Amino acid sequence: MLIQFRVANYRSIRTPQTLSRVASSAKTELATHTSVCKSLAESRLLNSCAIYGANGAGKTSLMRAAFDLRQLVMLSAKADSDAELPVTPFLLSSSTAQKPSSFEVTFDLGGIRHQYGVVVSKTRVHEEWLIAYPLRHPQTLFHRTAKGDKYDWKWGDSLRGAKSKIAELTRKNVLFLSSAANLNHRQLTEVEHWFRSHFWVVNAEDLVQEFAFSSRLVATEQRERRKIESFLQSADIAIQSLRAEEITFSKSQLPSDMPRSVKHALTKELKGAKRFDIYAGHKTLEGGTIEFDLEEESHGTRKLFNLSGPIFRALRNGAAIFIDELDTGIHPVLAKALVGLFHDPKVNQHGAQLVVATHDTTLLNAATFRRDQIWLAEKDQTQSSHFYSLLEYQPRKEEALQRGYLAGRYGGIPVIRPLNA
Repeated sequence: MLIQFRVANYRSIRTPQTLSRVASSAKTELATHTSVCKSLAESRLLNSCAIYGANGAGKTSLMRAAFDLRQLVMLSAKADSDAELPVTPFLLSSSTAQKPSSFEVTFDLGGIRHQYGVVVSKTRVHEEWLIAYPLRHPQTLFHRTAKGDKYDWKWGDSLRGAKSKIAELTRKNVLFLSSAANLNHRQLTEVEHWFRSHFWVVNAEDLVQEFAFSSRLVATEQRERRKIESFLQSADIAIQSLRAEEITFSKSQLPSDMPRSVKHALTKELKGAKRFDIYAGHKTLEGGTIEFDLEEESHGTRKLFNLSGPIFRALRNGAAIFIDELDTGIHPVLAKALVGLFHDPKVNQHGAQLVVATHDTTLLNAATFRRDQIWLAEKDQTQSSHFYSLLEYQPRKEEALQRGYLAGRYGGIPVIRPLNA
């Protein structure tokens, strides 16, 4: 379970910003919207939250920060020795443009609170640490600090297995956690696996990864396919069934007018590669069934399909999933139903968590979200993003939140100025 995510000096975020998942003390307010966290003395964590804000306020920066950290943990050990790390600092100030970005995640793993953080620039890891709280007291597993061209390493007694040897093999542009998992360090592989299976970020600009994941579930896991079919049926988009067809790459699939050198390189790279095409079954007027390639369905239908796999896997694993621009292409009623999956204890049995960035104000009501589930993004006079909970404005429980937000009572909306003729 995700407890909090913290980021500083990344894109539009200059000063440290923290997204906390810890619920307020309002125990009687939509109690099914929270789950118990054993590693926080039975405190409760929020099953979902929605982040609102004007265009360019920083919502996507927060989502990208989570995405980039996950990619670093999973893939940095497999990158080339001269590969740049995918981070961009706050560039609107000379005091931050040349400094590294920092990320820190606090999470529950096996009933034990863990705290993992990194400080990185495009060219190297400057600092990295992992702290566990097995008895609610901090125990450092490792702490890596750059000292010139080398690193100072500190090891905790509770970190077992080979570590110094792995440290020697870890390049300056690779996270030690990623390197250790790549070399099958049993204890640290469990931590890396948390990022892989319990920390999913959906990039609004590119859903290729999500389509591939959902397609594979439809093709290989009958139970998951039925869940996805049921979800799409409940969305009232006329899809009755799904079928996956495995396609093996062949040279004939490439455009005939593609340059020969490019075609040769792609053929060599993609030889033997497989993918799944998805076909959606619809009822005909005569009572039969006809299938359409999913690519022929609407943008909104395709987005629902792409999201369905990660969402149902998150619900199954008790994972945290970040979704940017949830409202794009999805009807508000469907968005509300999707959020509601994480509030239904029969569906969300493992404390899965949803974090969405959205402009859909129809979700701003006391029946959909608790007040502590609503967050706002806003830029200050330095064009730096800040994130804060709606609770800072102490709205009444019965307050009309949508009306108050659109009226600017809580901030987080664009300020429209007259055009100059």
